[in-house]
Amino acid sequence: MRNVMLSIICCFLLAVGAASHAQVKQVPLSADDTDKIREAANNPPERIKLYIKFINERMTNIKATLADKRAVLPDQQIQLHNLLDEFTRLVDELQDNLDAYADHHDDIRKPLKDVLDADARWQETLKLVPPSPGYDFVLKTALEAVASTEESSKKLLEEQNEYFKNAKKSPKD
Repeated sequence: MRNVMLSIICCFLLAVGAASHAQVKQVPLSADDTDKIREAANNPPERIKLYIKFINERMTNIKATLADKRAVLPDQQIQLHNLLDEFTRLVDELQDNLDAYADHHDDIRKPLKDVLDADARWQETLKLVPPSPGYDFVLKTALEAVASTEESSKKLLEEQNEYFKNAKKSPKD
C-alpha cells in the first residue's frame, strides 16, 4: 500500500512539473541569436536593434506564408499561428527591455524612433493577415502587442526627450 501511494505521489509530482514547464514559453531565438542578445546586454541601443531585426525576420516569414496561395491549408494556418506567436513573444520581450532601460534612464531615443517606424510596418502587415479560426486569437494578441509597444514607445520617447533635456540643463556635481 505504501509503495502504491508513493508511486501515485511521484506520478502526480511529475505531471505537475511537466505541466508547469510546458506553460513557460521561451523567447523563440536560436542559440546564436541568444548569444548576440547577451553580448549586447550593456549596449541598450544595439540590443533593441537586435530585437527589431529578429521581429522583422518573423514578419518576413509571415509575409512569405501569406504570399503562398495555399495559405488556406491547415499546415499553413499552423505555420501562421506559430509565426504570429513567436512574433508576439519577441515584441513582448522587446517591450520588457524598453521598460528596463527606461527605469535605468539609458538613452534609447534613437532606437525608440526605429521601434516606432517598425511598429507602423508591423501593424500594416498584420492587418493583411486574413481571418481564420486557426490563428485569430494569436493574430489579435499580436496586434495588441504591437499597439501597446507603439503607445508605450511614444510615451517613453517623450519622457526620454524631457529627461535628457533637463539633464543637460542641470549643473554637473
